[in-house]
Amino acid sequence: MYRVLAIAATALALTSYASADAIPEGDGAHFFSLQNTSLVFGPQFDDESGSVITLAMQLPGDSSTLDQTIIFPNFGQGMPGPLVTNDLCISSAGVEVGSATDALRFVDCVEPLTDPAQTWTVQDGPRPFISNGEGNCVTLFPENAVIGGPVTLAACQGELLGQQQWNPEVVQLPP
Repeated sequence: MYRVLAIAATALALTSYASADAIPEGDGAHFFSLQNTSLVFGPQFDDESGSVITLAMQLPGDSSTLDQTIIFPNFGQGMPGPLVTNDLCISSAGVEVGSATDALRFVDCVEPLTDPAQTWTVQDGPRPFISNGEGNCVTLFPENAVIGGPVTLAACQGELLGQQQWNPEVVQLPP
């Protein structure tokens, strides 16, 4: 009996993980936190001049063409490339790996789209992580799972896996 319950619980858990959408090339998504499922990451202006834009946790936008919390993996899920919103790319340039406070930044996208600091892969899978070519992942430390909390960079590793997984939900923009 217990074995049947364990198998049923495992099947239910796998079914719930399968709800994440694959992101096709050209589509955008809200990237929900697994630690605070009401929040997504997006741009936050960190100074009065608006010259520093960091990646921070916030409520999802309204899914309109003006929604800055829609992030576009330029070449789709599973393909390396920039993560873009409003012609700005997420960059790891100058970010201290492993810091819980040094947030990733949005910068002007470099053309051609080959800057390693702006190249990310949204890994395939039910709860994907987002990695760069240096083995680092977009990370949300537990104390940052609040509105305005910085989204940082840390080495991709098992002990941080729950802090490095995201639930992307593809956004259907109005025609």
